[in-house]
Amino acid sequence: MGRDDRVSDPRAPLVVVMGVAGAGKSTVGPLVAERLHVPFVDADDLHDPGDREQMRRGEPLIEVALGAQYGSPEAFARAFRNAFGRTPTAYRRAMPPPPQRPPLSLAILLDLNTFALSLQPLQGGTAMEVRIECFPDRLAVCEQHTGPYNEVSHTFRRMYAWARGAGILDDATLLMGLSYDDPKTTPSNALRYDVCLTVPEPVENLPQGIRLDMVPGGRYAVHTLRGSYGGMHVAFERMLGRWLPASGEEIDDRPCIEIYLNGASEVSEAALRTELCIPLL
Repeated sequence: MGRDDRVSDPRAPLVVVMGVAGAGKSTVGPLVAERLHVPFVDADDLHDPGDREQMRRGEPLIEVALGAQYGSPEAFARAFRNAFGRTPTAYRRAMPPPPQRPPLSLAILLDLNTFALSLQPLQGGTAMEVRIECFPDRLAVCEQHTGPYNEVSHTFRRMYAWARGAGILDDATLLMGLSYDDPKTTPSNALRYDVCLTVPEPVENLPQGIRLDMVPGGRYAVHTLRGSYGGMHVAFERMLGRWLPASGEEIDDRPCIEIYLNGASEVSEAALRTELCIPLL
């Protein structure tokens, strides 16, 4: 298939998704195109509109072939046999239509350096304890970390050390983490994450790198993670890849939020409780 006219940059990646009928090409293709920020072209759309309409009406294949300027049924059969090694009738008998099954829950992983794609089954089912809550806007002091999400711990420690010295911590303070970017589509050194501590009123004389901001409220899907922080990644993947599509809800463009209900300095790892929040329209 040649490059589509809608792709103006000749350096843009060209990915061809192939498979038998019912394999999911029309599902995977648009997702890949969205990740690569290029148009999606369905090869079916490249057929003559009249041929597509004949196929949509279920007309015999030979009628479609004659409409495509094959001179006779025999000419089409010869061309088909040369391409596939058997006649259309023999091909249909040997290749029964695939059974229709619900789509698999797969994460599409894209290597931004090589553009290599892989499909990774999501772990766990859709049966998560997820509730929908409406959060208020929350005033907070925040510091942004830019880089891999698994290297954010130094920002947490720096924020806590400053907050203790400033005397702004009390029983009502909430510790939150806000993630703005998808690590599957954003280079790790460009990932943005805010460490935030709620405050009842504006704080003055903030040190460099710490800002006063409003954590956006609204509707959120909330799952309480019990145990190690190491389970966050899989829990978020299950919420986004399994619970969300089955829920009928739509994600909003606000950041995902982690609300830390306790900390490793207070309780054992098994007793840790963290609310994972996905913004909803």
